[in-house]
Amino acid sequence: MISAERLVPLVEDDPADARLIQRAFEKAELGTRITRIPNGDDELAYLAGHQPFDNRNNYSVANSHSSGHQAATAFWI
Repeated sequence: MISAERLVPLVEDDPADARLIQRAFEKAELGTRITRIPNGDDELAYLAGHQPFDNRNNYSVANSHSSGHQAATAFWI
């Protein structure tokens, strides 16, 4: 197993599909933590760091060199 845990935001509206993907990650032992986000609007809030995803200790952004706002803005270009 990889020692450093990585965060993978999973945008999936179907809980059964999300659980299937989570189980696949667990079985692969990739050292990842899945954060399920139920829809695209919440994904943009997550990337921008808006509530309820404003606590970056719990909801970190993969690229620490840019802000969540910059990442969210990239989707609109």
